[in-house]
Amino acid sequence: MKKLILLIITTLQFNGGFAQPPDIKFKHLTTDDGLSHSYVKSVYRDSYGYVWFGTANNGLNKYDGSQFTVYKYNPGNVNSLPSSGINVIREDDNKRLWIGTDRGLSFFNRNLNCFTSIPETKNIYVNGIYVLENGNLFLISNTLYSCIFRQDMLKFMCNRAGYYVDNKINYDMVQYRNHIVVHITYVGLF
Repeated sequence: MKKLILLIITTLQFNGGFAQPPDIKFKHLTTDDGLSHSYVKSVYRDSYGYVWFGTANNGLNKYDGSQFTVYKYNPGNVNSLPSSGINVIREDDNKRLWIGTDRGLSFFNRNLNCFTSIPETKNIYVNGIYVLENGNLFLISNTLYSCIFRQDMLKFMCNRAGYYVDNKINYDMVQYRNHIVVHITYVGLF
């Protein structure tokens, strides 16, 4: 028994232990590196390996590992974002990148390098985008608009719950038994 314990201790000493954390490296990215603003509200890594940063009022930043590309609202361009205030970034099962802003929702057309805004969400403050099990999208806003993007119809259907929720309040959402969505706010569950 003593030999077994000695063997285990020796093995641990020479191998450095079994539960060593991986060597994680961080790179601090700032406006000096090309980030459009230091106040980042959302971060998302897409299926192509790009890291997207949504800033509070200075647009969407795409990072390829060495440089940034910045996308902002341009009132003269219908293919720009609906706002430079980016709240949330998500990718659906079809690799479509969705951007929730303080004035609506857009998706990024990778082939044309532009955005398509969703008219049904114009002026809706989009706080959350969730991809449901059936592939549809569920949107949450501070005015409790619940919008579902139906993949089969390629259309958004929005419904306003009639409550106002301060956009600084934390919330979460879960899907429960296929179709029931639970949205947690400070005024209750929806």
